[in-house]
Amino acid sequence: MKNWKNRLIKIFIKYFDYILLLLIVIIFLGSFFGYFAPKLKEIKNIQDVKFVEGEEIYKNDLGYFEKLKFFYKEYESVTKQDIEKINAALPIGPNFSELFAGMESLFKNSDFELKSITLVSSKMLENKEQKITSIKTIRMNLVIEGVHGYLNYKKMFSILENNLPIIDIKSVVYQNGDIYSLELITYYMIEEGQD
Repeated sequence: MKNWKNRLIKIFIKYFDYILLLLIVIIFLGSFFGYFAPKLKEIKNIQDVKFVEGEEIYKNDLGYFEKLKFFYKEYESVTKQDIEKINAALPIGPNFSELFAGMESLFKNSDFELKSITLVSSKMLENKEQKITSIKTIRMNLVIEGVHGYLNYKKMFSILENNLPIIDIKSVVYQNGDIYSLELITYYMIEEGQD
């Protein structure tokens, strides 16, 4: 038995370098397949997922960029005359004198006589879904004379509809003869920081 042990020790000493190398290879392969290979696979899966997410973000950004290009093209196509029309339809600030003069000239060039005009200060316009704080209203009361028959009645409303400021008709009261009393609402925008 002692002889057998001595032989084993001699073989161990003689092949120590090879045994050590074999042991290192076994430890390396065991740790690689037991620990590093699953971690590498996990990292590859994470990279694949991030690549897919990145590709999706890129596609979304590209779509957003295309929309921006379209809006920019539309913005560039707006002329100064278009901007002036928008400003006339929805002016900035409550310009009572301009509104008064505009109504007066509208009916001056028609068959009707504007007997009186009253402009009442504005209130905030509120939408049920969201508050629109930049648009206010002006209430106008007009008394118009010389409206004979249904065709003239339609003509009177046509004059108001074709007027540049946006106008909503709230009420129409027939007084007597050919006189009508109208309550109208028009709108204007306020600049940021003003009330």
